[in-house]
Amino acid sequence: MFDLPAPAPAGDLRLLARAAAILRLFTAERPALRLSEVADAAALSRATTHRLLAGLCVEALLEKSATDGTYRLGSLASELGAAALGAPTLRLRAHPVLARIASETGETALMFQREPGQAVATCIAQIESSHGLRLVTDIGARLPLHAGGGPRAILAFLPAAQIAAVLAPLAAATAGRVRAQLAETRASGTAISFEETNDGVSGIGAPCFDSRGQVLGSIALVGPLFRMQQARLLGLAPLLLAAAAEITALQESRRP
Repeated sequence: MFDLPAPAPAGDLRLLARAAAILRLFTAERPALRLSEVADAAALSRATTHRLLAGLCVEALLEKSATDGTYRLGSLASELGAAALGAPTLRLRAHPVLARIASETGETALMFQREPGQAVATCIAQIESSHGLRLVTDIGARLPLHAGGGPRAILAFLPAAQIAAVLAPLAAATAGRVRAQLAETRASGTAISFEETNDGVSGIGAPCFDSRGQVLGSIALVGPLFRMQQARLLGLAPLLLAAAAEITALQESRRP
């Protein structure tokens, strides 16, 4: 027989409930909150809120900005969200498709997934280029949703309210430029970038969707600028769109 664990003390359960309530406050529309905003929304004292926020930061469920003091969901929250959304399964299903397009083009193939409630996309898979000079991105690297072909291919197909929340902190000129890029991406199905996340690197991204038709992530082909000029990127678009559609179809096949 197995020994059952003792029930948690009532105080621990209250603490857990308060921590969960705080985490629920962070959404795509409100990705960053100040201590006072959390305290007011959770109906807690500032002191209690500060202790809870500090504990959640220690566990990487939240992180505190060093610039403006706001709190956001942390790396552990992102990992748990990705697991809940099936990122490992997505990565495994997409791997043969990424390997094929990397082989056919000779360039690095990447897959991105949005971190729930945050304005960033995480690289969850990579097949490196066969060339000696190539871009290598760490698995787990996070990029702003508005910058780079892969991340922006996700942003373009998010609901309008979520797009607005991502663009709100940007300078007016930058937000205006990104809006124009998003319109182009929705029209063509692909997002092209030149030196937006790495000097000397360009790329093209395309979105992948889940069985409900919601954007799930994106795939991208990236390489040095001298190999990936505008004409070649446009020439790669049909191949990338077909690969993204293939991954989307794999998600459709999971529908009950």
